[in-house]
Amino acid sequence: MGKVKYEQGYIYGDEGNYEDARRVADEALNLYKKVLEKQQQLDQINHQTYIRRTLAGDPVDLGRAHQLLGMISNGAGQSNDALMYYNTALTCYEQYDYQREIAIVCCNLGDLYIRSAKHELAHAVLRRSLILTERIGDGAHFICSLQQSWYPGSPYRKFSAS
Repeated sequence: MGKVKYEQGYIYGDEGNYEDARRVADEALNLYKKVLEKQQQLDQINHQTYIRRTLAGDPVDLGRAHQLLGMISNGAGQSNDALMYYNTALTCYEQYDYQREIAIVCCNLGDLYIRSAKHELAHAVLRRSLILTERIGDGAHFICSLQQSWYPGSPYRKFSAS
């Protein structure tokens, strides 16, 4: 059920309905927390399929919910909240060494820092994302993320704060 709420949050965010997006993303976060509290076998999760990991209580889902809340906050112009959510997601991803997700949240942080004219911070997190995506062979994601960040008219842009 957490995954359904998570996806609903994306849909509401794409539509610019930030209030409902935040509500269902919070519900997803709480559902993921409950599942993780019951989950006993974290070591075996990495060897399961995506669906099985989600049902078993994959800690990356908790990070994804925080990241979604960050995207919603960033889109609604609430940069302080976005920063808090992104950093929480980053901490979760780093704890479990989810390199792809670290790269993604670093791109989102880069977007946030660019919007706030904090160019040195943006450069640092975007550089980290580039290094990670090159290491794991996911450079196309990095390029697409940069396009979303720097070209507001891009058809791939989501959660724009226009």
